[in-house]
Amino acid sequence: DKFFFGAAVGVTTLRYKYASAYTERNFTFSSGYPSPLDDLTLNENIEIDGSGVNLTLGAIYRFVDFAQVGVSLVTPTYYTLTDTYSARLRANWDSSVRSDEDISSEPIVSEYNLITPMKLSTGLAFFVGKYGVVSGDVEFVNYGKARYNSDTPGVSFKPDNNDVKYYYSNVINYRIGAEARIGIMRVRGGYNLQNNPY
Repeated sequence: DKFFFGAAVGVTTLRYKYASAYTERNFTFSSGYPSPLDDLTLNENIEIDGSGVNLTLGAIYRFVDFAQVGVSLVTPTYYTLTDTYSARLRANWDSSVRSDEDISSEPIVSEYNLITPMKLSTGLAFFVGKYGVVSGDVEFVNYGKARYNSDTPGVSFKPDNNDVKYYYSNVINYRIGAEARIGIMRVRGGYNLQNNPY
C-alpha cells in the first residue's frame, strides 16, 4: 500500500452566447433639414457550442506512513467548436420618405478545433495522525501551447496561433491547504496563487 495510480477520461462541454444591440437616432444634418431616418438598429447574436475530451493520469507514492508525494498529468483538451453568427438591421424611416426596412442575415456557421495547454502538477501531503492533513501542490501550465486549427479549406489560424505563442507564457501555480478533523466534523482552508499568463 505504498504506490497508487489512476487514470480518468474527461468529457467537457461549453456554450457561450453573446447578444448586442446598437442604435442610432436623433440625427442632425448641417443643412438644418430634418433627418429622413428616425432610427437605425443593428442586432448581433453569436453562439459558440463545443465539446472536448482529455485524459488525466496520476500516481501517489507513500514513502512513510505520515507523508506521500503525488504527480498528475492532464493532457490537452481537444475541443470541436461551432460558431454561429447572425445579424438583423432595422431602419425606421420618416413616413414621408419611405417605408421601414427590416433585413436579417443568413446564419454564418464556422467549425474549428481548439487544443488547450497541458497541465503537470506535483504535491506533498503530511498526515498529522488522525487529526488532519496538510498539503501543497505546484502546477505547471504552458498557455503558449494553446492552438486553433480548422479543416475548412481556405481557413488558417496561423496569425492567431502566432499571437497566442507571443503573448502567453509558462506559469507555475501554487496551492496549499489543510484539513482538521474534529470528531465527525471537518474544517478545511487553503490558499491558491494563480500566476498571470501574459
